[in-house]
Amino acid sequence: MANLIRKIAPSSSNQTTPMIISSNDSTANRYLGFDAGESSVSALTYLNGELHDLKKRVEKLEERPLIYTTRLNDLLTERYMLSHPVDIVIEKYDDEYIAKSTELEIFGSGTTESESIINLKKEIVHLYEDLVASDVSELGALPAMWKRILLKMIVSYK
Repeated sequence: MANLIRKIAPSSSNQTTPMIISSNDSTANRYLGFDAGESSVSALTYLNGELHDLKKRVEKLEERPLIYTTRLNDLLTERYMLSHPVDIVIEKYDDEYIAKSTELEIFGSGTTESESIINLKKEIVHLYEDLVASDVSELGALPAMWKRILLKMIVSYK
């Protein structure tokens, strides 16, 4: 059989270098954890199964969004200013970005990161204005909490 199995072996310079092991080499079987009597076909079958599992794991990872954090420093309006920078989460999907405030359970989306952040800022302002206009006794537990958070987070210049 041809050389089918590649093994990475350390070289003397502490770098890894590829080393080809022929499919009938008993060293390959030992490296893969097979007894000397087991065939290279068993080793290749095992590797094929491992490769299949690895491909499935990679596919699952690729389905997940890229997630990172950043901060808001303003709300894009002269009527309101943030009293402090606000941490937000950005999720990047194939064709969409979602910017969200986990504390306020609110989000903005767009085709670019900037667009999603701008839409989040607009949503924060709308939520703030709606909650400030509402009496706390009219609000449920979550909206009342959001109002307390927003009143500490936003300075109004009306």
